[in-house]
Amino acid sequence: MEAAQLSSVSKPTKIVGAQNWHGPDMASKTDEWVYQIMRADAVELDTAIQAAQDTGKDILDITAGDFPLGNFGATLTVIRKELLQGRGFKLLRGLRIEDRPIKDVAMMFWGIGMHLGYAVSQNAKGHVLGHVTDLGLNYDDAQVRGYQTSARLPYHTDYSD
Repeated sequence: MEAAQLSSVSKPTKIVGAQNWHGPDMASKTDEWVYQIMRADAVELDTAIQAAQDTGKDILDITAGDFPLGNFGATLTVIRKELLQGRGFKLLRGLRIEDRPIKDVAMMFWGIGMHLGYAVSQNAKGHVLGHVTDLGLNYDDAQVRGYQTSARLPYHTDYSD
């Protein structure tokens, strides 16, 4: 666009809608942005993990269709709409990961992610699924991701489209 055209584009004076929120206000509204995993959801997740593994596909090749979720799939559809057109965030609380093999946990997160969108590389190495673990690396090293260290990470948002 030419500079003259840009100056004629109207800009909103105030952001309105669900995307306009203030962090401290959210503390009293957890019922709006926290979803508690129900027992039935957990059963569907267990079944979907097994179904996805039974395909024999590499985790990166698993699609939402390979990770079948009934009612919880419908819930994720509503959550996806909230992420894209509403507040922009949702916390899933109660995902059972303790005493699970790491490959099952990875498959669960991947499968849920496939129902919410599509994978995009998160670093220069092309990783689309990473483990937040202190590997004893140096936070000041430009090749190291913060989640690989013991450093406190500041609140941030990753780039998106």
